[in-house]
Amino acid sequence: MFSVHYDRLTQDTQAEMAGSGNVSWERFEEQTKLAFVGDPLRSRFFLKTRVTANKSVKVVARVAHQSAKPQGREEAVKYATADASNLSRLTRLLRFVMEEVLGPMKALPASTASQPKPSVG
Repeated sequence: MFSVHYDRLTQDTQAEMAGSGNVSWERFEEQTKLAFVGDPLRSRFFLKTRVTANKSVKVVARVAHQSAKPQGREEAVKYATADASNLSRLTRLLRFVMEEVLGPMKALPASTASQPKPSVG
């Protein structure tokens, strides 16, 4: 089900990017989250920002998924703007990504290093 939705999302993204070369911040956030939540423990997340000579800012989120196929699967979402007001929302996006990673990690079997320390009384 996720892959069907992802394929449709990818086609929409390619159509949007072909037309305007950019997606809105809301679409950027949504697509980044959708790309990541499929299997966060088997995915790597990359976020790259770049300020160009004309003061515009480009942000690229790339998610690489491990899979049975040797080449794996990669998704990339791009956002470019001359208005930096949305960039403060990167913190929220990164917090979402970290929660997706740490949530499943907390569900893993506890190791001896994570046992609670005895209280000092």
